[in-house]
Amino acid sequence: MIFNMLNFFSVVWGLVAVLPHWAVNADHAHDHEFEKITWTAIADLPSARSDMTATVSSATGTDLIYIVGGCDANQGKSPYGDWYACPSITDTCDIYNPVTNTYSSCALAPNTRYRHAAVNVAGEIWLVGGVDGNDAAVKTVDVYDPNTDTWRSHGEWSDATSDLAAFAVGTDIYMVGGYDVTDFAFTAQSAVWKMSTTEVVASATTPVTVTQVASMTSPRGDIFAAVSEDHVYVTGGFSHEDYWCSPHASVERWILADNTWEDVPAMTYERGDKALMHMNGQIYAIGGETKANCDLVNASTPVEHVEIFNEATNEWTDATVIPEETFRFVAVAHEASDSIYIFGGQNYYDADCDCYPVSKDALQFVDQDWSVDTLGGGGASFGVGLLVGLVAFFGGVFNAL
Repeated sequence: MIFNMLNFFSVVWGLVAVLPHWAVNADHAHDHEFEKITWTAIADLPSARSDMTATVSSATGTDLIYIVGGCDANQGKSPYGDWYACPSITDTCDIYNPVTNTYSSCALAPNTRYRHAAVNVAGEIWLVGGVDGNDAAVKTVDVYDPNTDTWRSHGEWSDATSDLAAFAVGTDIYMVGGYDVTDFAFTAQSAVWKMSTTEVVASATTPVTVTQVASMTSPRGDIFAAVSEDHVYVTGGFSHEDYWCSPHASVERWILADNTWEDVPAMTYERGDKALMHMNGQIYAIGGETKANCDLVNASTPVEHVEIFNEATNEWTDATVIPEETFRFVAVAHEASDSIYIFGGQNYYDADCDCYPVSKDALQFVDQDWSVDTLGGGGASFGVGLLVGLVAFFGGVFNAL
């Protein structure tokens, strides 16, 4: 009798070990549980700013986030035309440590710039494009070495654009789209440029070599790029073709295997100036801006939505909303802490100052499904639970016999 009771409980325990994992993973296979997304306020930036870059590098042995440049003053009416622009550009370089939730300073960049792009190549931070305080293109290519806390420059990118996307494949940097700011035209580009850094890394004085490669289908600026295992995604953005009125919702992706572009399903929400990154097998589009009334100069309004693209299903899902009414912030995926970090940006239009105030707020975004991925940890948990449960179940059956 005692043995039969023990066998009964071992059967029950085996089923209990299996069913919760089975239920959780079956649920995740169909629906993403977006209530598991959390936002946490972290330490403020040392100073308010927007339109900067944030790049992760582990060159010093720790995955740190390097925040460079940007606009450090409220954006008011431009002296050059009927638009809003930044009156003060910074060369500040800050380092954020996610482990300690603290900032430290790094050497000032050799050129002030904002609305630029930055990429990590072999642990170093490469800055390309952007504009200066006169809205003139910054053509100099600047490189920061975290190990020595020093900057160097490698010639110029003659076709430098602003509000571009950039990504790295090995030692090659690709600059995508953006605006040609010649004569303040802000003409959206579809071109893609490839910058080889192989020879440059070998010599501190060698200028970069830039060539054009396959162009995107649509010209677009105010964009970012997200790199996955097989593709590079570029989404949304504005164009001069409709006088920067309605942002795109369309999405293009670069196929790494053959260096060609293809269209994929559009986002639900039209937007530019959003953050875009790849994290744990998915593409995240966070925030951004749109225009509610293009007849107004101060028409820019924040987009609060966060959309997630699943590469396996080729579908976008409206996941959550960003808790801050900001845009033109910078965000970066930090794999070591399973988090996306968001820094600064512009707040909603303030009629009292006739300006867009800059922010020093910072947020941590965590999708807790990352720890229960059906292709990763969740699948492993299910397998272990199933194995343990079956062993206990059949052990109880055989003992009962």
